[in-house]
Amino acid sequence: ILRGRELGDVAVAGADLQQHAINLIRSLAEASAAQAGAGAEPPGHIIVAGYAPIKREVNCLPILASIQDVAQTALPVVVDRTLPLQFRAWAPGDALQAGAFDIPVPLDGAPWVTPDIMLLPLIGFDAAGYRLGMGGGFYDRTLADPVYRQAVTTIGLGYKAQQIDGLPHEAHDQPLDWIVTEEGSMSFAKERTA
Repeated sequence: ILRGRELGDVAVAGADLQQHAINLIRSLAEASAAQAGAGAEPPGHIIVAGYAPIKREVNCLPILASIQDVAQTALPVVVDRTLPLQFRAWAPGDALQAGAFDIPVPLDGAPWVTPDIMLLPLIGFDAAGYRLGMGGGFYDRTLADPVYRQAVTTIGLGYKAQQIDGLPHEAHDQPLDWIVTEEGSMSFAKERTA
């Protein structure tokens, strides 16, 4: 049980983590706009998918609220336990409904979107950028899907204390592009395969 100073330390670490993530997303949005050139759409043309946190996952909803001026935001939806996640547009303040596993999801009728940046929860990660999730395989299936493998920048959100030495991974596992902790952002250059 966390008490007193420890609880305050967690709150400070969470605020630091959120600020590092916001800075990284803004930087990626600026780079995307610069790469698009003079004919680029106005800020907000990238789509950032977050998630509704469960259990002890990092709460990314304040991050999504802080980037509304540079991105459209979305949340994942489990459409079938054997398929990749799908994403519906969602903005802070929009109503949510209970989805699979009672996880909050955007309302039916919200537009389906394909994210440019995906924030992922994790319960552990290693120095090579591999993540450990809750075990359902939803993000693994999503990141293995060709639609997402080539086009999406992945950012795992967690605390430095969640780093695990020698995290096992299988041939189909994909390292994340970035992991953000309260200490900053870690980049993992990788060759994306088709």
